[in-house]
Amino acid sequence: MNKLVQVSVLGFAVVVAGCASLETDVRNYTTLPPKTADGYGSVFVYTSPEEKSSLAHAEYLRKVKAGFAKNGFKEGAPGNTDFVAFFHYDIEQSGVRANVSTPIYIGGNSAFAGGFNAAQAAGGSSVSTQTQCTRMFSMRLFRAHDFAAADRAKGERPTPVHELRAVSTGSTCDLGQVLPTLIDAAFENFPGENGRTVRVTKPL
Repeated sequence: MNKLVQVSVLGFAVVVAGCASLETDVRNYTTLPPKTADGYGSVFVYTSPEEKSSLAHAEYLRKVKAGFAKNGFKEGAPGNTDFVAFFHYDIEQSGVRANVSTPIYIGGNSAFAGGFNAAQAAGGSSVSTQTQCTRMFSMRLFRAHDFAAADRAKGERPTPVHELRAVSTGSTCDLGQVLPTLIDAAFENFPGENGRTVRVTKPL
């Protein structure tokens, strides 16, 4: 590969990388009261003992706390907070068969090897299996006194005041690469309009 072609390929890769974005569908269900001049109050984001030992989870927790802070919540503490939040994330992988239109090269050189000739290619298609991953982030918010008053020994469960679900589908299956941006998208319009799904696009 000559230097000119190398530079062209490198430039193309940089452009593609710079244009990468994440589309996320965010749905909120909320009974939160309107935000006051002092915000919504304080929130404590729960983390299990197992999750506390994960550096990756620590980064996701930081993003969640930043999302709350951006939208008018102060950080609370156990036993001294207005709200308690729980969040969950997951990824599902599936193979999707698709018809992909591709040029079938008859002979000669390709475009990156000097002078593509249209007569050397014919249109065609092939069937391939492409990996698709559904990346999910969800969060539930409870009033602290409701959560504390629920008798879990009797199977009582408090009613959340907010539920959020953010879903994104794409070929990137590395949750660590996608989840921080997914969390940003989830809190973009928080607490959002009750029952409405909004698509949020953010650079990845």
